[in-house]
Amino acid sequence: GEVGTGKTTLLRKLMRSLQDTIHTVFIFNTDLTFPELLQLILHDLGLAPKEPSKVSMLHELNEYLIKQLKQGHIVAVLIDEAQNLSDEALEGLRLLSNLETDQEKLIQTVLMGQPELERKLDRPALRQLKQRVALRGRLAPLKDAEVGSYIDFRLRAAGYEGNGLFHPDAVQEIAFYS
Repeated sequence: GEVGTGKTTLLRKLMRSLQDTIHTVFIFNTDLTFPELLQLILHDLGLAPKEPSKVSMLHELNEYLIKQLKQGHIVAVLIDEAQNLSDEALEGLRLLSNLETDQEKLIQTVLMGQPELERKLDRPALRQLKQRVALRGRLAPLKDAEVGSYIDFRLRAAGYEGNGLFHPDAVQEIAFYS
């Protein structure tokens, strides 16, 4: 989705609504190499790699994922601003999708980004990653008629309990400029 369509809000809402059996890693800083991304994933899962080599970190992650699978748990990596990931980091994520048993994948990955992500995945160098995308969606901006309800919702979430705070003309202006 475009800037401001609620991608980050949606990811955070998703994390709050998941069951205890789903462990999430939320990556919001995407100016990372794949080894740095891997370190961040391990850290967020509460794992401390014995050595910082990529092979060691992948082995530790794989063992953790197998343990979680045996407990009926799911591990999901949620990446915001994924359009900023380097080709090397995206290829590393593709390799993480190779962590699997005979029946199922050990890790789920969600890439959230601006339309540039779609164009990036269309490049021949990332063809293999694009083929592994199971589900694709696009967030559209709110329709003008939805803006007033959204403002009211956000005001209530912030603790406001009064009547409509904005005149309908003001809401129309907000919709126009947003």
